[in-house]
Amino acid sequence: MNIILLLSKLNYVRLLPLLIYYFYLKDEKRNVIIKDLERYGIYHKNLLLNKRFSLLFIKAINNHKEFRNLFFHRISYSHKVILSLFAKEYNSLHMTPFPKMKISPGGILFQHPFSTIINAASIGYGCVFRHNTTVGNVHENLDSVPTFLKNVNVGASCVIVGKIIIGNNVTIGAGTVLTKSVPDNCVVVGNPARIIKKDGERCNIKL
Repeated sequence: MNIILLLSKLNYVRLLPLLIYYFYLKDEKRNVIIKDLERYGIYHKNLLLNKRFSLLFIKAINNHKEFRNLFFHRISYSHKVILSLFAKEYNSLHMTPFPKMKISPGGILFQHPFSTIINAASIGYGCVFRHNTTVGNVHENLDSVPTFLKNVNVGASCVIVGKIIIGNNVTIGAGTVLTKSVPDNCVVVGNPARIIKKDGERCNIKL
């Protein structure tokens, strides 16, 4: 047997405690994780080849460290401490724990999230975050954090802070600094941020 393939198989054995834990989750909690897996499967086409969610889960945990962070966000802190002995979190991605930050099932997908901090009030279904992005509070007001509705697409190196609401179907261009709320169906870019497209029409609206 190819040595690389053998090592890969052994690595899956190491992750068996997480798989067993996944099987013993209550249906409500497991269904949330299934929604997360479906979302990752849509983006990472190789995961879709695994129709059984047990195999999909173990492959996602093994191959996508950022998915581990999302999985650990879904479970209790004490369980996370134990399970992280078998599969460590991705240290370059910080997510504020539940219940302070609520993420809808299938609500978050990370694309190479190096040096990324996500501290939001809530995140709706279908949101995407990229590397070098900071989402968080203003000054010392820890509750002054953004709310993301559905299908928000965040580019790389963005700063999104304050008690603001990012509407449905919003795209935030790379390098944008956003401190004000954005209505639905907009494309936002720049520092200071401005809307360059709204409801499919070109515009130039300062926020």
